[in-house]
Amino acid sequence: MTIAKAVNGSWEISIGRIKAVSIANLLDVETHNIHNIANSVSHFLRFRGGGELRFSYNQSGQILEFNWYKLDLAISPNGELKFGAQKTG
Repeated sequence: MTIAKAVNGSWEISIGRIKAVSIANLLDVETHNIHNIANSVSHFLRFRGGGELRFSYNQSGQILEFNWYKLDLAISPNGELKFGAQKTG
């Protein structure tokens, strides 16, 4: 796994395989939209405090897009990603 911060402030992560994506606290999720388009599934989640998570994958499980903004992220050694609203104060 490699993690790098881009010039624009976004983060880029290269993980061999994502085993699971989870949410630290479902009460922090304001909206969750799921769209099935052209043999792919797209998820968009908006969190309290303005955080966003967007990812999509095809029928074979290949990640097509994976972006997040203003969210905390914990990555387990076996490839599980856990997102949560950023802590303030």
